[in-house]
Amino acid sequence: MAVLDVKNLKTYFYTREGVVKAVDDFSFTLEMGMTLGIVGESGSGKSVSVCSLLGLIPKPPGRIVAGQALYRGNDLLQMSESQLRRVRGKKIAMIFQDPMTSLNPYLRIATQLTEVLAMHTDMTASQRLARGIECMNLVGIPNAASRIHDYPHQFSGGMRQRVMIAMALITDPDILIADEPTTALDVTIQAQILDLLVDLQRKIRMSVIIITHDLGVIARLSDRVLIMYAGNKVEEGAADDIFYRPQHPYTQGLLRSLPRLDVEHEELPSIAGSPPDLVLLKQGCVFAPRCPQRQAVCVEDRPIPIKRASSQHTAKCHWSADA
Repeated sequence: MAVLDVKNLKTYFYTREGVVKAVDDFSFTLEMGMTLGIVGESGSGKSVSVCSLLGLIPKPPGRIVAGQALYRGNDLLQMSESQLRRVRGKKIAMIFQDPMTSLNPYLRIATQLTEVLAMHTDMTASQRLARGIECMNLVGIPNAASRIHDYPHQFSGGMRQRVMIAMALITDPDILIADEPTTALDVTIQAQILDLLVDLQRKIRMSVIIITHDLGVIARLSDRVLIMYAGNKVEEGAADDIFYRPQHPYTQGLLRSLPRLDVEHEELPSIAGSPPDLVLLKQGCVFAPRCPQRQAVCVEDRPIPIKRASSQHTAKCHWSADA
């Protein structure tokens, strides 16, 4: 059963330099209990796509030009701000990128952690505090009953990220969006945070969207994977399909750039060129200027075919469609 169905989302930013097509005709379906990974280079539109769903893009210069985002049959993109506020934080929660700056340094953890309960529930102050302590225990913060009264600077980076996860889970949301949940954390803490997310997803059975450029994170967490490039979805499939049977040249390039533990002194290949300027996009495939499989048809102003490697695995590419 789909808990979220996004169809043909287009989010543009109108700037002095021109129109930035940050998200262009983007669609996906999130099933109940599924973990969906969204992967791409910086600037590919990953964060903008989910922020659009929650009304978190600045307007102006941002504007949602087209699309639907059906959450349990209700279109998030058509909701008023007051209607969206009843969903955001309560039914759809988000962990933002940097735990070091996401918490207010002037407020105690208790105040920030329970604020969403004060907004969305009729709990008393003591009930909200008890729920906050419960969630801090859930995410593995020791001495939660006393530490909930500390300030953010008294927590390490990893513990601040755990507080952010507790804050997102405190209302028992249907959907958790984790935007680069391991950014700025060392590898040991990253592993702990990823293990925590896996454990919580199994316990609570919520749906999760993981946004990252790290394919290792995706391999560890995701059931399905969606690859974005220059605001476009270029490939989507089950995690095994993406990692073992990639169809799009961009996906193949990302996978080739991963270091291998079984090879010593390996020179890692890179994808030639740089991501395009989204104001100056040319006709044809957005990846064509960097693609090693580029053909004449790739730069023509014509629809790009969708290849179905299987019923659940698709790639948007002239080359893969002809392979």
